[in-house]
Amino acid sequence: MSYALEPKGILFHSFYVVILSINAIAYALKYIAAKAIDCVRAEPVIYKKLEAASDDIALLRAYVGDRPTWRNPQHPWRVDSRFKLTGVPTLVRWDENDKISGRLEDHEAHLENKLDALIAGK
Repeated sequence: MSYALEPKGILFHSFYVVILSINAIAYALKYIAAKAIDCVRAEPVIYKKLEAASDDIALLRAYVGDRPTWRNPQHPWRVDSRFKLTGVPTLVRWDENDKISGRLEDHEAHLENKLDALIAGK
């Protein structure tokens, strides 16, 4: 199955969403927030692994906002029945049926072996 990115008609075999805190590097430098540090650690590993994958991959970066916004129990990413997000960074593999077919949570999104398995569809 391939995904078409409209309107250009570019085809991708895999589609991923990486959900991060606000601009993690700037936030980490200013506030040294634990979740921003998690994102700073995971982002380069995620990008390296996705770039090295043999399939054509589309990646959407989404941000949860600043700490007070993210800490709100009614945050849209927390209450959305598809995501039920509990931490950032989270990497989600989206399948052709508009369903999540795999995910790596905040405590594992930086682990290369876990990323390899997710990319391989395992």
